[in-house]
Amino acid sequence: MQRAFEVGCASPFDLDPGGWPLLCIAIFYQAYGLCRLLISQGADVYQEDCKGFSAYHYAWDRILCYRRELRLSKLKQALLELFPKDEGCLDDRQFSRVHKCVVGIIGANLEDELKISTFSH
Repeated sequence: MQRAFEVGCASPFDLDPGGWPLLCIAIFYQAYGLCRLLISQGADVYQEDCKGFSAYHYAWDRILCYRRELRLSKLKQALLELFPKDEGCLDDRQFSRVHKCVVGIIGANLEDELKISTFSH
């Protein structure tokens, strides 16, 4: 892929015929080395695909779904290195502060957040 970029046969901004950015495709196939290359070459992690979602969105779908199993935790860690936490970019998921605390998006104390959440209702 690097060679294709160097000779101009491909670009990190290319879409496949179905309208999928290369970065999204790399995430689907868990090709995180390719993700790293695409990002280093300037691929936009927020570029939307034909469905209106970005690579950042798909990466966080996986990050949020991966459990603590050793094999999956390695995949999760690889994704977190490529797509770090960004509270603002996860706003479309409409997580409450409690949700954000549970999944580790914010560093607040869960007990404190639960007290505030139940007090305000």
